[in-house]
Order: sequence, then C-alpha cells, then structure tokens
Amino acid sequence: MKNKTINIILILSFIFVSSCKDLTEINTNPVGVYEVTSDFYLSTVLTDAANVYHNGVYSDYSILGLMQYLQKDWHGGSESNFDWEPMGWSEYYSILRTNKKLYEQAVNNEEEFYQGVSLIMKSFLFGFITDLWGDAPYSEALQGNDELFYPKYDDQEDIYTGLLADLETANTLLSKNTDEYILGSPAYDVIYNGNPSKWRKLANSLLLRYYMRLSEKLPGVAQEGVEKILTNPTEYPVFESNADNAFVAYIGSESWDSWSGGELYDATGDEFRRRKPCRTMVDTLNSLNDPRLEIWIKPVDIQIVVEQEPYTNNEPDITIDDKRFLHDTVSILQGGNYDTSKYVGLPPNMPDARTYNLETTLTDGYNSHISSLTDMYRADAHELVKANLITYAEVCFIKAEAAQKGWGAGGGASEFYNQGVSAALSQYGVGSGEADNYLTRERVQFDNSLERIIEQKWLSLWMSPESWFDYRRTGFPVIQLGDGALFSELPLRFIYSDDEQLNNAENWNLAVDKLEETQYSMQKDHHYSKMWLLQGTGKPY
Repeated sequence: MKNKTINIILILSFIFVSSCKDLTEINTNPVGVYEVTSDFYLSTVLTDAANVYHNGVYSDYSILGLMQYLQKDWHGGSESNFDWEPMGWSEYYSILRTNKKLYEQAVNNEEEFYQGVSLIMKSFLFGFITDLWGDAPYSEALQGNDELFYPKYDDQEDIYTGLLADLETANTLLSKNTDEYILGSPAYDVIYNGNPSKWRKLANSLLLRYYMRLSEKLPGVAQEGVEKILTNPTEYPVFESNADNAFVAYIGSESWDSWSGGELYDATGDEFRRRKPCRTMVDTLNSLNDPRLEIWIKPVDIQIVVEQEPYTNNEPDITIDDKRFLHDTVSILQGGNYDTSKYVGLPPNMPDARTYNLETTLTDGYNSHISSLTDMYRADAHELVKANLITYAEVCFIKAEAAQKGWGAGGGASEFYNQGVSAALSQYGVGSGEADNYLTRERVQFDNSLERIIEQKWLSLWMSPESWFDYRRTGFPVIQLGDGALFSELPLRFIYSDDEQLNNAENWNLAVDKLEETQYSMQKDHHYSKMWLLQGTGKPY
C-alpha cells in the first residue's frame, strides 16, 4: 500500500519543481516520471479492491450484522433491524476505471502478466457488484470518455458469463514460466509479489467460487465448470495451501493502509466499541470448544456472578475488580434475563442494546457485560488481520460441497471438509495437533450434510461477505433473528442508489422491472426482492 504514497510524492514533486521553472524548461520532466507504469496501476487496484471488500464491509457493518458475526452495541438504527437504505457503487467503479487503464496499457505494451491480473481483478470486482445488487452496468460501463454516460444494466447472467470467460482467459495468459513475462518491480504486487503461478491459481479458485454461486440457478453449468477444474489440476491449478491465500496485509502507517478498526481509521474507538460479537457466533464457538473464540473475542470486562444465601457480600449489587456480585433477590433479575458467562455475545436485532445483560450505563459501546473483539482488531495492522479476497479454506469447502453433491471433485467430501477446517484454523495460528483434536468433536465431525459444510465455512469466512452469498444459495447457516428485525427473514440484495434512479433512470427502470418481489418486498427495488440468481430456486425462502 505504501507504493501509492510513492506515486503521489513523485507526482507532487513534479508539480512543485515544474512550477519553479520558466516555460522554456518545463518540457523536460525533472524527476523522470514520464508515464504511470503498470506497477503503479496494479498496486492501486489491489489495495483499493481489498479495502472496499474487507474494510468497507466492516465499516458498513450491514452484512456482518445480518450474518451474525457482529452486532451493534447502541440504541436504534436501520442496520440492526434490516431497514436498509439505498447503497451506492461509485467506489467500485472508480477502481474498475483504474483497472481498465491497467489492462489497456498492458495490452499496448504486450505485458501478459498485467493483462491476466487485470482480468482477475475485473472479474472479482464485477462479481462483487452483481452479487450485491444484481443487474449492473458491465458491457457499457467505464466508457465516459467515449461520451457513453448512461450505460445499460447487463443481465446478471451475462455478467457471470463474462467474468467466467475473463477468468478463463487469465488462466491462459498466466500459464507461462515467470521468466517469460515482462515484469516491473515485484513489490508493487502486494498480493503475490509478481508470481504468475499464484495468480493463475487465484483465477481458477475464483472460477470455482462463481460456478458454485450458480449451482442452484444453473446446476448443469455449475457442475460442468467445477468438474472441468477439479478433474484437471494441470490445466486448472487451484489453491493448495494457506500459502496461496489472496490477501493484502495492512501496513498501519496512514488511515488508508490500515485496518478500519484501528486508531488511524477510528481515533476515538467509538465505532470499534459499538461493534460487538454476536451471541450466535459466540455461542457457536463455545459449543464447539473452538480455539478461535479466544483469538477473535475477549471475555467480558465485568462478569456477572449471581449469589444465593449465604451471600459473600452484604451489598446486594457490588462490583469488585472484574466481577459484579448480585444477590439472587435483586428485583432486576426477575425473569432470569442475564448471562453469567465469561464470553457473552450481543443478541441479534436489538433496538436498544445498551442495557443488555443488566448494564446500567446508557452510552453506546460501553456495555461492560458484553464481550468485545480482541485487541488485534483495535490495531492499525496485525499479522492475523488481513484483507482476504479468497482463501484455501474456502476452496476446500467448495470442493467438499461439490463432492457432497456427487460431482467429480477429485476426492471425497470428508477429505476436503477436514482440509478446509484445518486450513481455517491454521490461518489464525492454531496448530495441527489442536486442529486434529477439534475435528474429533461430535459437533465438528463430518456428517455428510451440506449444513455441516456451510456452518464450518461460515466460521472460516469470519467477517467476510461471502457467507451471505452462501446463505442465499443454501439457506445455511440457519439464522435465528431477534424481535427487533423488520421481517422474519434476511435481506437478499442491496438497493440501487438514488443517483442511479435520478441520473440513469431509463436503464435503472429496466433493471428494476426484472427483480422479483417477495412477501417482504415493499417495492420492486427493495433489499428483499430477488435478483435473477435466486429467482425460481426456492432459496433461501
């Protein structure tokens, strides 16, 4: 990420030095920067894409809230009850514009490595856009310079078809030996340090993701695509270990290269304190005796201890160090609405979470009887907190699901499931011995069910939007909503922004007309309406 800073410094230096010269001297660039190289474009695309995918999802919170990774310790708000507002996509298309420049320059300079990487990032970003909204500008997008200001919304099916084709092309472009490519400085590739074989694995791993995304809507297409990849590892290599994980590490030097829970992003810590682990996640990790519980989640600051006679303390309600001792006769305990656990998650969809679990403080984010995220999520950079685009664990779970469906996956579902669980634990520093022990537990052992695969995949995708897309397709994990939820089911998509309705009304109307309303939709362009991908599948409801 620091490469963007270098680029800015060079450009500013050029402006400053040039401004000190007379007009006869400015034809020569004093710092030797004559053009933006593919390296600069690449580092910008990678860091920005990682930020919108990972930091953006954490900051916006809505997906992490509905998938019950986190909940907000505050009072009120549409995020908690799923009364979502329209969402804009300009940030995604801004990155795609830079990526288009990278691709065009790479073609002109015959830089096949950069062509391949650009196609992968194009597929990743357009895939994310269509996963979130449905139909979207694609074939006519990014053509403002050609005075095409009102792009049509391509059918979602056509977008998936296009990105699958681009990933196939990338697989071919990146199939040569490293010394056959024109490469700049490897350091500008902040994911794989200029390694084309790693990027090729990423292309094919994303192919698996998107083919599985289509498995309910177009099962024949999905099966053919998955089997083509998994039965031909020479032509279609995919991730083989955590060393292949596609992540961008945070540097923590400035706000834009830092994790968005850190102090450079969130100086007061207010937003960090408001984001509490959801009770669903905490209870699941507890019930599985999952070693990631202590890695991700802190014990409560003050644990509740309910005493029966004879009481240790004369005071019926007294806090000593990190314990709050309560007599069982205290009137506030009537109904038994309290949790004495060491780890306490915040229940989902609470309209006012400030007083949950007998907390008396009425300040957002300061409930001392609810667990918080661990300190590594308050750091600007940490070795275990990275912007993951796709991991080896996810690939293993895709393989396990394919085998569970009876597709040709090159192995058995149990084998791939165990590999996925072990890889997910290892990603957070859990040793192989502890992982082997974890896999022997009754609630973890593979039972040949899709629900078991998706539950562990949901855990492995901790704070990632991918679990939402899996839920829409499978109905798993089973999500129990709280009383404060707007409806009894989860939202299915983002609503198009008001800018689109205002500035590209004709094409917006055509796209909205193709959405399918559900019993929860209040209008066509609604977060409870079904995009093409879900129509006719009966999923998730």
